[in-house]
Amino acid sequence: MSWTDAKIYCESLGGHLVTITSQVEQDFVTNLIVSGTKPYYWAGGMQLPGSSEPFGGWTWVTGEPFSYTNWRSYQPDNCTNDDKIFVIKNIDWFGSTSPGKWVDDFNTGCFSTVSYGFICEWEFPTPSEKMYISDMTWINSTSGYNYPPKKDTNNGGGPLIANGITYFKGIGTHPFSGNTNADVTVNISGLGYTRFQAIAGNVGFNGTTTYTVLVDNQIKEASPIITGNAIYVFDVDITNGNMLTLRVNDGGDGMDCDGTNWCDAKLIGNVNNSLNIASKGSIIATVMNPIGTGNRNIEVIRDGFKPVVNSSASSIQYDTYLGSTSDHDEYIGYIFSDKYIFTNVIFQEGKHFNDGGWFLNRTLKLQAKIDGNWIDIDSNVTPGYPDTNNINFFLPSYETYTFTFNSVVADGIRIIGSAGGSSRFISVG
Repeated sequence: MSWTDAKIYCESLGGHLVTITSQVEQDFVTNLIVSGTKPYYWAGGMQLPGSSEPFGGWTWVTGEPFSYTNWRSYQPDNCTNDDKIFVIKNIDWFGSTSPGKWVDDFNTGCFSTVSYGFICEWEFPTPSEKMYISDMTWINSTSGYNYPPKKDTNNGGGPLIANGITYFKGIGTHPFSGNTNADVTVNISGLGYTRFQAIAGNVGFNGTTTYTVLVDNQIKEASPIITGNAIYVFDVDITNGNMLTLRVNDGGDGMDCDGTNWCDAKLIGNVNNSLNIASKGSIIATVMNPIGTGNRNIEVIRDGFKPVVNSSASSIQYDTYLGSTSDHDEYIGYIFSDKYIFTNVIFQEGKHFNDGGWFLNRTLKLQAKIDGNWIDIDSNVTPGYPDTNNINFFLPSYETYTFTFNSVVADGIRIIGSAGGSSRFISVG
């Protein structure tokens, strides 16, 4: 197999020819090919055209710095206009022992092409980060009306819109008529992601379509028939999956007017392990300039430090004390420039003072900002928030509460309720 053929094959699987940028990676590759059946293995090194010979212009297919090298003696030598790299398994063509050493060669190789193996590499992103499906290599992609699926636009090249909201990332596709599936498939094996999320909606108001998410050809979640400007929010467990398929079909009435959008389609880490997006938002609160003994810089609520339960310190938390005794509601939360899919919120309360630092019994609730409006969200709170206004019956200061709820798409999230205690204020750790 030639170097180019090996490169294309690795990329078709969502990876690339191996890059070796450190001694640690070199040791891994050397140990890996010991059990191989070929004497030489193509790697992802190449020399840019017009570079000075023999050492100039070498780079990796990924664009990573070409600073670490492990050339065999007298290599590179540009013997036959060589501009690719292979790695020696153990014994070179002279019979010398050179395990893991690099050699420059031309694209099809100066030895018999059957002598060359190759090594593919896949990047493993941090699971807490997101990866958009439109930024991945598609293993398979089919679409009706002779429109190939589009990345970051609808199937006709226009913006991705669902229920009047424009999204900048996603997939635009179109079903076939009848039982033929219109699919986009990506390789998710080993990436470390555990959830797939997207907002599905039709391009026009006249479409009737269905959306389905499959993992390894098994249906994980399917929408009902989507019509008009309706949307369906997907939040799918993909743990230990290998292939993820996004499928659309007509709604049983043919494919006319059935443009389909997978808006904000992405892989993320386990939502039960909480993707912390606090740093991406702007803090909002009823009281931004308190006068109490707590920390008066509201940024303390997202400084990465989680106070110990039952701590007595007040400077490590933010409270909204203003000296008022009148009944009133207070909120605190975040607004964002992008829309996110929310499934849980973690709230650490601050210090309980004798005269306040909590929400009044049975008033605490969660709200999400949807289409410019703050909407109440039905949620479960664990542990249960105390049903009292008496500090003696509260859980300790700096207790953490988790709100869980059905997925919502929003660009803001906050908790709100009546300020508690005789001085009517709340606190956040």
